[in-house]
Amino acid sequence: MSLRKKARDSLEEPEFEEIREIPEERTRSAPGGPSLEDSRAAQLAKDLDAVKASMGEKDRELAKRDRETAAARDELAKARDAWAKQEAALASKLTAAEANLDRLRR
Repeated sequence: MSLRKKARDSLEEPEFEEIREIPEERTRSAPGGPSLEDSRAAQLAKDLDAVKASMGEKDRELAKRDRETAAARDELAKARDAWAKQEAALASKLTAAEANLDRLRR
């Protein structure tokens, strides 16, 4: 599972279900003022906008990390390929060197 998916899943946890279920007694309006429901809805909308903004920032950060990880993996693969080629070249030189050594000993 990607980091982006994990981050999104963590924001969709049950704690947000509590926000959606406001008890009826808290939504009754006060005489002469804005209802608790209106002020709570405004606060929740504001909080939701802040969460969406932070999710965008986190998505960008995770995408950057994904790109850096992919680049590091590519670099590692290239280094392993170069090492394997060098090992093969040295193995062939070793065979030739051993043959020359045997020839000189005779």
